[in-house]
Amino acid sequence: MRAHLANTVSLAAIVVVSALFGTFVWWRAPGIDQYMRDWMIQARGPLSPPDDIAIVAIDEPSIARFGRFPWPRALSARAIDVIVAAQPKAIGVDVLYVDPTSEADDDALARSIQQAGNVVVAAQLIASPATGGPANWLLPLPAIERAAAAVGHVNVSTETDGIARQILIRVADDQGRAIRAMAVEIIRIGDGIADQSLAETPRRLLLGSHVIPVETIAPSLVIGAQGAESSTQTLRAARMTIDYIGPAGSYRTYSFADVLGGRIPSARFRGKYVLVGATAASLGDRLASPFIHQEDAGPSQHGSWMPGVEVLANTLNTILRSRFYSETPDWLAFLCGALVAALTLFAMTMAQGRHETIKQIGVLAAVIVLILLAGYLAFTRFLVFPPLTLSLVSFASAGVFGLLRKSLVASTQLDRSIEDIQRAEESLNAMSLGSAAESIARLAEAEAVAIYTLREGGRIRLVAAHGIAILRKGSGGFALPPDNNHGRELVVIPIEGSCGSNAGTLVIARAARVPSIEIQQLCAAIAGSLVEVRAEEEKSSRWWWPRGLAWKARSLSDLNGRIVDRAKFVDLAMRSVEDILIIAGVDGRITFANRRAAAVLDSSEQALRGRDLLGLLAEAEQSAPEAGRDVLVRLVVDRAKIEREIIIGGARPRHFTLRMAAVCSGEDGRGAVRGIVASLSDITRQHELQQTKNDVMALVSHEMRTPLTAIQGMSELLAQFELDPERSREMSIAIHDEAKRLTHMINQYLDITRLESGATVLRRAAVRIEALVERTLLMLDPLASERGIRLTRHLDSNVTPVIADGDLLSRAISNLVSNAVKYSPPKTEVVISARNVANGVAIEVADRGYGIPEDSLNRIFEKFYRVPRVQDVDVPGTGLGLALVREIAELHGGSVAVRSSGAGSVFTLWVPCSGG
Repeated sequence: MRAHLANTVSLAAIVVVSALFGTFVWWRAPGIDQYMRDWMIQARGPLSPPDDIAIVAIDEPSIARFGRFPWPRALSARAIDVIVAAQPKAIGVDVLYVDPTSEADDDALARSIQQAGNVVVAAQLIASPATGGPANWLLPLPAIERAAAAVGHVNVSTETDGIARQILIRVADDQGRAIRAMAVEIIRIGDGIADQSLAETPRRLLLGSHVIPVETIAPSLVIGAQGAESSTQTLRAARMTIDYIGPAGSYRTYSFADVLGGRIPSARFRGKYVLVGATAASLGDRLASPFIHQEDAGPSQHGSWMPGVEVLANTLNTILRSRFYSETPDWLAFLCGALVAALTLFAMTMAQGRHETIKQIGVLAAVIVLILLAGYLAFTRFLVFPPLTLSLVSFASAGVFGLLRKSLVASTQLDRSIEDIQRAEESLNAMSLGSAAESIARLAEAEAVAIYTLREGGRIRLVAAHGIAILRKGSGGFALPPDNNHGRELVVIPIEGSCGSNAGTLVIARAARVPSIEIQQLCAAIAGSLVEVRAEEEKSSRWWWPRGLAWKARSLSDLNGRIVDRAKFVDLAMRSVEDILIIAGVDGRITFANRRAAAVLDSSEQALRGRDLLGLLAEAEQSAPEAGRDVLVRLVVDRAKIEREIIIGGARPRHFTLRMAAVCSGEDGRGAVRGIVASLSDITRQHELQQTKNDVMALVSHEMRTPLTAIQGMSELLAQFELDPERSREMSIAIHDEAKRLTHMINQYLDITRLESGATVLRRAAVRIEALVERTLLMLDPLASERGIRLTRHLDSNVTPVIADGDLLSRAISNLVSNAVKYSPPKTEVVISARNVANGVAIEVADRGYGIPEDSLNRIFEKFYRVPRVQDVDVPGTGLGLALVREIAELHGGSVAVRSSGAGSVFTLWVPCSGG
């Protein structure tokens, strides 16, 4: 419970610290957050241009048409007249008319603006280049200002990176004259809103039906004459964020020259906000937008600078569409950072086990994608600036702190593991060192043996002894106690360490004779294998300062290696046993199986672990699994030993002697049962020899007796009696036929025996099945014609070639077809087909014979077995042909099967393409 609480507290602390660190970076590095916002705008992509905003551009074609700008103001007057004729909602002229020209031109422009009644002209606030002040307005000519419906400023705020993201709603000069942003004035004029109807608060500006959220970034100023309270007004430094619909050129733009030339239909401007301004690069007035940071394949950044009139259009569209992005409150941003940190820790906790590094990289990448996707959705769907910087910093912090915590937890676990293993190792070493001293005494034929380790400063320490009292170390060297020293010399042997250094000393006393050099080297090697272990333990136990993670890992590896080495030899020895060796728990679940067991049971050592031993044996020998419970009772309860013979089924059944016994905790067979050990000795060869003997006896006593008896009887008749020539000839032919039959029988039996014993070596090559079948049938056509049987081929043209022994495969096909011909009634048909099947080729031989009884289907491929049927009494045969087909198929890794429905039989020979 305490460990669980400590774990929860540590995780909660990481979450809080990560969120706090993310919040700190979010506050102190706003530029990163601005860059993330630009990235989201670019990821969002351009929006559709609005239908109610149009730009009349003073562009390069217009300059080429009318000459260098500024043009005579009569041109601007004519353009305004053309636009006004289309009845636009409002006109914004983003051109500064601050210098007088000819009186006629200035008056013409003023008249056109006054007649329009809905024109907003531009003003700009400028400051001294040296000190940034005083601030003065660049205002339109008085006549133009009086004629205009309103004057709006075109000042745009830029960030430290030069990008225009916000505008000031209202700006004042040093004399206190305040002018609203041109976009605000254009909407006010277009909607017919009186100047006094605008309401401004610290958080928003009410512009008719439009509510503009603003950000107040400085103290408010009160502008007005002293004592004239009614004429004062409050000026707040309120900014509005611009939402760009796309890069430069995203709005519907018409050339100034085309408008004057009448090439633009007046309907294009009806009921719209029309902005007149410069887009020609030579006229300047360009600003950087978030789309200036787009990346190409380089990936170098690129993007076109945006004309001021398009910045004005984006500002106007932001207000008209109410595309105002909300800032995330600090408390909510902190919660987002905490949630991200918790999600990161959870993902790292879940991504454990196999391939842990790959899993953790994957889940961390998924968390990053989730953060970016959630931020993108909040930005595009809900118009909220998500705290991406805070979230990503919190994610990185949680990842680092999580890895650090994981390292500390692993270090603590290693400490505990090292302590546990050291205790186990000390116990094992105490026994091992004692037994080592006893073994050395026996090898050296000595009464006393002492093993010392060399410590720092040249001091020695006794770690093991056997025999008489402990040897003493004095200034003159080692010596026995005075009452035990009978003048026999001591043999002192240095013990070398792994690097050739002196690791200790072995002292042999009261030996019957001085051990030979070889015996001394052997004894030193036995002692040396244990001395360094004890020296390392003493060294680590003297170190009181906490060790580092690398040392812990190395120590754990060394300690674990020393324990594992003791079991590795036994494990390797058991795995190398030629007999099947299986160890199971008390419940019969397998805990160990050697390589031989995996090979015989057609599985892997790993797959066998955890399976039920008795059920596995029952499955292997195809017996009832219920008997396993009785066997388990006899082993565990009765402590009985079991020994019997079993047969493991398969294509080639194998015979084994099974021996099982319970493993008890006591050496005398008593105590608690710890498990079960089973061994299986292969006695298949003995059974095969016995079966071969039985087959030979059956061949001689049954199959060979008939032709031999016939040969003997007819030869005696020919030798004792004078028969007529025709009768003698018939008997000679019969003797010849029986001899051929006998030879064929012996050859078939020898062929099967060679195949079964593995003496036949396959001569593998690529074989085309259709050609092989055709060649085989060509030799069998005379036999079929003699019986009036038609051989029909159904061979696919695209049968895959196989890797096989063509001669043996031909014999197998020949046996199947000849059997079908022999056991088919005359005037019938035998169909031979070949086709591709899964992973191989299937060759089928179908006849129209009498069929095979169901009780004979499982025995049809046994040696010497023939279906007991009256119709086949005159059909010659040995019962070896189908057995030979089965052996040939299995030798190629294939199989042969038969199916019969009572009228006709179908034999299917399957051969793998790879040759088995």
